[in-house]
Amino acid sequence: GPRRTRVVSNTIKQPFFDCYKTDIVQAYIDYDLMDLLPYTHTCTEQSVGRCYMCWQCRERSWAFEELNLIDKTTT
Repeated sequence: GPRRTRVVSNTIKQPFFDCYKTDIVQAYIDYDLMDLLPYTHTCTEQSVGRCYMCWQCRERSWAFEELNLIDKTTT
């Protein structure tokens, strides 16, 4: 299956690299931050909105599905 690759860079930080998207969405729930989700950006194919086809968009969808949530953000 697809694998993520850690970027080795002095300018790019990846503090959540070892977390799955499910872990990140769960943290939003745990810390009552769901109102911030509309300001997040996941898609790597579009600078605005989501393509719903790239790995990152699909991973986001899977996370919400696994947590039995509906991703109400559409952009």
